[in-house]
Formats: sequence, C-alpha cells, structure tokens
Amino acid sequence: MATVTGTAGADLLVGSDGADTLLGLGGDDTLLAGAGLDSIDGGAGTDRVVIDRSAATGAITLFMLAPALVSTLAGAGVTGVEALFFTAGSGNDGLVGGAGEDSLAGAAGD
Repeated sequence: MATVTGTAGADLLVGSDGADTLLGLGGDDTLLAGAGLDSIDGGAGTDRVVIDRSAATGAITLFMLAPALVSTLAGAGVTGVEALFFTAGSGNDGLVGGAGEDSLAGAAGD
C-alpha cells in the first residue's frame, strides 16, 4: 500500500497493484487507479480519474453520487474528481454515472 501525493500543479498520479491512496492536491490532475482497491482524492482543481477494470471477470458495481461526485468501487473510494473514465470487464456490472463528465464502458456480461 502506497500513498502517492501530487503538488499544487497539474500532476499524473498512478496507482500500483496494491491498495493505494492517491492525493491530487491542487492543479488539474489525472489520477490512474491501479489494480488494487485505491482511495482517490483529486483535491482542488479540475481533476479526472481513470479506472480500467477491463481484465475483471467478476461483477463490478460503481456508483457516482452527485453532487459530491463520490464513488464506491468494491470498498475503494473516489472523491474530489470532476470527470470519471471507467472500463469494466466481462462480469455482470452495475454502472451509474453522476452529474460530471463520466465515461462508463460495461464490456461483455449482463
């Protein structure tokens, strides 16, 4: 488990295969979730998070809750993010977008 902390500028933060904490702080950040259950906080600025679970074979449930744009993903959390780009795998997925700029791809499954 690692904590990756950004700066006041625009940063690219990348999670690992473990359960990481990504903290964007200021600036317009891009946060790439790793394979583990990551906790992500974009902080100030216009931030976007990219979550790719295209290799997953089990069910994934993702909720974007407006207006705080908080999401939960099997125990992981995302907050302070204005745009979400998410790709699911071949399982039976449940994906619900929020008020922000969301891109949700369900792939195969029901």
